[in-house]
Amino acid sequence: TAQGASTNRAFGIRQTSSTGYDPGSAFVVLLDNTTGKSNFQLNFQLQSLDPTSTRTTTWVVDYGFGDTPSSFTPITNTTPAVLTTSTTFGGANVTVNFGSTLNNQNQKVWIRIVTLAATTGAGNRPSSAIDDFQLTWN
Repeated sequence: TAQGASTNRAFGIRQTSSTGYDPGSAFVVLLDNTTGKSNFQLNFQLQSLDPTSTRTTTWVVDYGFGDTPSSFTPITNTTPAVLTTSTTFGGANVTVNFGSTLNNQNQKVWIRIVTLAATTGAGNRPSSAIDDFQLTWN
């Protein structure tokens, strides 16, 4: 009943090894192009939803270009610098400045919040979510 009455939702994932989501979990945004747009910045809240998990997940924000990118480039100027979740319940506000890398692209632009390395620690893998996702540009 409480879940059904809640209108404020977040995108979430529960990592498991048996289904291949550790590593490899990702939240992905696809932009058709960024023609005529510049100064992209991403803000979101990374939420740790499982305080009983003793594992830690490291999240990375990266981007790729084209219909099927052969590689992705990590953004190193995120705040906080390393995105992790572990034995706490709560969220961290994350800011990502893409600089000029996404400016005026006449091709598809992929933005990922992704786990590229396996979780560390023992026990159950964590549940994580992103909320308050906001992508801005000029």
